[in-house]
Amino acid sequence: MHRVDSSHVFLGVEWYLLGWFFESLAQKINKHRRKERGQYYTPGPVVRVMWHITTTLAEQRTKPKDWSILDPAMGSGTFLCEGARSFGSKGVPRFWENLTGFDIAAQVIGIAHVNLFLSILSQLSREEVDQVGNIQLYVTDARDCDNGHYLSLSLPLITVAAH
Repeated sequence: MHRVDSSHVFLGVEWYLLGWFFESLAQKINKHRRKERGQYYTPGPVVRVMWHITTTLAEQRTKPKDWSILDPAMGSGTFLCEGARSFGSKGVPRFWENLTGFDIAAQVIGIAHVNLFLSILSQLSREEVDQVGNIQLYVTDARDCDNGHYLSLSLPLITVAAH
């Protein structure tokens, strides 16, 4: 009988279990604060359709290796996780370095980290896994101009000097 070391098997990690749990729980508690902050979660099927449309259009203009993704209100990281899967399936080297996320809620950052790491690792071979370092997720209110010191971290994402 062949035994597989499951501690390194990330293939087939298909959905964001922690994100789903957090989003389901968040729908039931603290509704007033979520509404006040504008925290609404996008269902997975909608995220996939949006990624499909966006990548189809973007591929007409540039190569995926040149893309940088910023999600200014990432929640549990659903869009970034789909981005990791998209980049991974297109063979973009070190694609995790092209993903950046902000969120206003500190408690969700941990969930987003786990979700995004699982999505990244599911696209890599065992040898590539050791290359993954820190991922770029930050607690900040992307709508607040006083958070410029956090937003300046996204400047490398802007590749057109005129912007």
